[in-house]
Amino acid sequence: MLGGAEVKRGLWVAYGVLLLGAVWLVLTATGKLGAWVKGFAGYFPPLLRLTAALAIPVLAALCSLRLQINWGIMIALLLLLLACVPLLPLVFDSHPIVVVVVILVFMLEEFGIIPWINKRWIARNRLV
Repeated sequence: MLGGAEVKRGLWVAYGVLLLGAVWLVLTATGKLGAWVKGFAGYFPPLLRLTAALAIPVLAALCSLRLQINWGIMIALLLLLLACVPLLPLVFDSHPIVVVVVILVFMLEEFGIIPWINKRWIARNRLV
């Protein structure tokens, strides 16, 4: 039986990032943030936006896996992840396939691969 903070932390990261990304995408798609997003895009070079989008699955894995990382570094990684997610709509205009692939990899990773890895690590640590 999975339980404890290890699994809950991963799920909180996954649901938090999904919620933030979904709210941002809905507000952008409905036009509520359209002009603001276009103005916001000018502050970030295209390569930085693309790098931020591609970093989301890696940062999500680092924040969700049951690793022995210092809490200060973990908080910094989580803040960096939360800063990268709102840049997805900015990347979507120029690289829609990349954004769709990043979202699919994130979903597979957060709800399939990482819970499986964490479950194995928890089971292995209980045996030791």
